[in-house]
Amino acid sequence: MSRHYIVLPAALAAGSVGIVCGYDRAPFTHFFLNVSDSLSAEHIAEPVWASMFDTHYDSVQCVNGFDAKLASFGITLPETVKLSLQQDYDNDVVDREVWWNSDGTEVDSGR
Repeated sequence: MSRHYIVLPAALAAGSVGIVCGYDRAPFTHFFLNVSDSLSAEHIAEPVWASMFDTHYDSVQCVNGFDAKLASFGITLPETVKLSLQQDYDNDVVDREVWWNSDGTEVDSGR
């Protein structure tokens, strides 16, 4: 599984949210995305919304597949993050962790 972390502006009380998204191949090939109050371990463990718990979004196979749900929170995922997610999907990348700045520039990438 690949994991990408980013804090983005949102139309929620806190004004921003932590996003954890990525590519996974178990139990099938798909993208996942979680919206949390922040990127603290506590908030990541208890997301505000998680694609795996939403039957409309639990098997997304298109990198733009979360756009409508994100828009409902006032969130826009940067194109650079989407491109990186698509590359993970296309190349079956696992064990990759990437941290992003809110402007879509990469902070740190590990494998």
